[in-house]
Amino acid sequence: MKGLILKDLYLVKKYCKSYLILTLLFIALSSMNGENMIFALYPSAVCGMVTVSLMSLDEKSRWLSYSASLPYSKGQIVSEKYLLGLVIQLLVLVLTGIAQAVRMNREGTLEAKSLFVLMAVLAATAFLTSAVNLLLVFRFGCERARILFYVLIGVICALGAVIPMFLNGEITLHIEPMTAAVTAVAVTVIGYALSWILSVQIYKRREIG
Repeated sequence: MKGLILKDLYLVKKYCKSYLILTLLFIALSSMNGENMIFALYPSAVCGMVTVSLMSLDEKSRWLSYSASLPYSKGQIVSEKYLLGLVIQLLVLVLTGIAQAVRMNREGTLEAKSLFVLMAVLAATAFLTSAVNLLLVFRFGCERARILFYVLIGVICALGAVIPMFLNGEITLHIEPMTAAVTAVAVTVIGYALSWILSVQIYKRREIG
């Protein structure tokens, strides 16, 4: 497993520098602007694509076929990507959390509760996006997975626009922010774990040519 992680870290260093630069740039911007949450969400979204890019490099170089001759199981190959994605996302969330704490402190709005709620939303967005992406990649391959992911995002956005029109304001949800945050964290952990387990089982049955 250490060898697989080391291999991917070398690839990150060589091919993913743009992701790292964009991540640091948007984290810095998020510490200066609290009104536009895209600055806080973008770093996690970008870093969520790192593992997908690594899988794409593996496919193009036919490393996945070569890996069959190495002392690594398919389960280890899948788990390494999820572990690396987990570490990268946690590092990004820690840096983003520090940036948001600095911003809130400067604005005089720093509270542990509000910071936790914000970080729960960012974590849910980051890890659930990564979970869906990786599951699609291990099931369909990088190219088809990318198309399917964009289609999924389009459907979600469409539903988000259409459903309120049908409800016409008849249903109002009152959810305490801390309850929503804890629920988001729980769903995130379960979703990432299920994606991991399913990807291992799917990849074990997948023929690598």
